[in-house]
Amino acid sequence: MSRRLVEYFQVPTLYMKAIEVYDKEYIKNTRRNWRVDVKCQAYQRLQDAFNENIKLDMRIATISDILQIVIEWMGQKSNPEEIAKYGNPEAILEALLHHGQEFRLGGLTLLEIEKVHYDNMVNFLSVVTIIKRNKKYAHIPISKFLHIVNPSLFSIYDDKHMWHRVMNPKTHSQYGLGVFHRDYEQFCSCSSLRHIPLSKCMKPVERGCQFNANYTFWAKEHIVQASPSFMPYFGEWFRKQVGSDSNIYSLQKQAHQLHGLAFIVVALGASYIEGK
Repeated sequence: MSRRLVEYFQVPTLYMKAIEVYDKEYIKNTRRNWRVDVKCQAYQRLQDAFNENIKLDMRIATISDILQIVIEWMGQKSNPEEIAKYGNPEAILEALLHHGQEFRLGGLTLLEIEKVHYDNMVNFLSVVTIIKRNKKYAHIPISKFLHIVNPSLFSIYDDKHMWHRVMNPKTHSQYGLGVFHRDYEQFCSCSSLRHIPLSKCMKPVERGCQFNANYTFWAKEHIVQASPSFMPYFGEWFRKQVGSDSNIYSLQKQAHQLHGLAFIVVALGASYIEGK
C-alpha cells in the first residue's frame, strides 16, 4: 500500500530518505543541477529590494536580476518572445513594497499562515501578475519569483515536476496520474482539511491566482503536521549544501524556517520513492 505524502514529513527515516533522493535526482543530477546554494544566493539578493538604505535604482536593478534568474529557471533565456512578457522591474518592486510586506522573508511562514491571511494572499497574487503577463495566469514564473521573495512561505510550483509527478489528478494526461494525486484531491474536496475560507469544494485544476494560494495552503498542511525533528534536520542539510559562505549567514541561521523549500524537496524526493 502506498504511503501518503504527509508521512514523509512525519517519519524520520522517510524524510531522511526523501531528502537523500532529492539530492541525487535534482542536485547531483547534471541534467538539472538545482543547487541549493544557488537558490540561497538568489534569496539573499532579493532582500536588497526591501532595504530602504539602498538607493532606489539599485533596488530596481535587484528586481531585474531576479527576473533574469526566473527566466533562466524557466529555460527561456533564448526566447525573446517569452522574455518580452516579463514585467517592468520598477512596477514589480512597487507591488512588492505596497502589497507584499507580510509575505516577504522574515514575515509569514508556512507554519504561521492562517485562513485569515488567505484573502490577502489571493489579492497579492492578483497584483503580481505583472511579473509575467500571459493569456492565462502565469502560475509557474510567479511561483518561482515569489519563492525567491520568501522561501519560508512560497514553494516553487511547476508543471513537469510538481504537477505531473506529484499532484496531477487527471487520468487523461499524457504523463499519467501524479504519485500523490489522492492526497491533493482529498485536500481539494475536504474543507475541514483546508482550514481556509472556502465552503465549497476547491477545483483541483483551478487556473486563476487562487491556485497558487491553494497550493501554498496544501504545502502548509504538510509542514504543520511534520515531526518536531523534521525542520531541524532539514536545516542541517541545508547548511551543508550552502557551506560557510558569509554572504548568506543570515539565511543559514534561518534554515530551520525555510518551510517552502523543505516542502518541495521532500515532496519531489518522496515521489521517486513511491514509484514514478
